[in-house]
Amino acid sequence: GKEEQVKYLPLQAQEGDLAIFLQKGAIEVMYEGEKYFIVPQASILMLEREEDLV
Repeated sequence: GKEEQVKYLPLQAQEGDLAIFLQKGAIEVMYEGEKYFIVPQASILMLEREEDLV
């Protein structure tokens, strides 16, 4: 069978992405009872997105 090729593209994180990042580079913020992380681009190791990439 044909194996699926992995695509490596430079991406900006979007809402809904799964991000793997270096925790020590992130800042945790509580806003209106929700926890958010502010992560610099350099601390993001991987982004996974469900939409098709062209």
